[in-house]
Amino acid sequence: MSSRPLEILNRLETIDLEAATLRKELRKALETEKKESVQKADLSMFKDTTSRLLAEFLDAPNNMLSFDDIRLYVIFDEDASESAIRSLIKRARKEMKDCPCCHCEIKTIPKKGYKLAR
Repeated sequence: MSSRPLEILNRLETIDLEAATLRKELRKALETEKKESVQKADLSMFKDTTSRLLAEFLDAPNNMLSFDDIRLYVIFDEDASESAIRSLIKRARKEMKDCPCCHCEIKTIPKKGYKLAR
C-alpha cells in the first residue's frame, strides 16, 4: 500500500479533530451569548436585588447559589439572616411569576441553597 492513502487518512483524522474542536467552541460561544442576552434583556425589568440575584444564578455553576453566596454577592451583608434570604427569594419568585417572558423558577435545595431551573 502506498503512503498516499495513509496521508489522506491522517489528514481526514486531523480535520475531524479540528471540526470537533470548532463545534465545542461554537457551542460555548452560543451559550455565553445566550446568557449575556438574557442578562441584558430580561433583568432590566426586575428590581435591583432581584436582578442581582438572577445575574448571580446565571453566572453560578449549575445555576445554584448557597446561602453564603446570596449573602455575599446579592445582599452584600455577611450577617444577613436566613429569614432575610428567604424573603428575598420569595419576592424574586413573585416578580418572576408576574413576568410573562420569564420561563424560569427558583427551586429550594434543602440545606444547600437555591437553584434557578429553566
